Amino acid sequence: MCRPSAGECLLWLVCLTAARTHGIIEALTKNDVMTFADKGYQGARGGVRTPFKRRRFRPTLSRREKAVNRAHAKIRALGARAIATLKTG
Repeated sequence: MCRPSAGECLLWLVCLTAARTHGIIEALTKNDVMTFADKGYQGARGGVRTPFKRRRFRPTLSRREKAVNRAHAKIRALGARAIATLKTG
């Protein structure tokens, strides 16, 4: 499983349009910051990683795609917990 090292951080993107407008995606890509987003961010390109999405013409995901999605969800859960802690703490 991929875990951020001490020199890395997790970023929580809220609005793709704002991220594009303000050059956040380009800055993240330029500085090699790992960014994990949900399926709604597909097409963001750059360094933004999104899970595989089922499509009408591809109703099921392969085992490899499912495994990648599980690993992706585990990493995103770290960020979700951190945000929840900040909101309630």
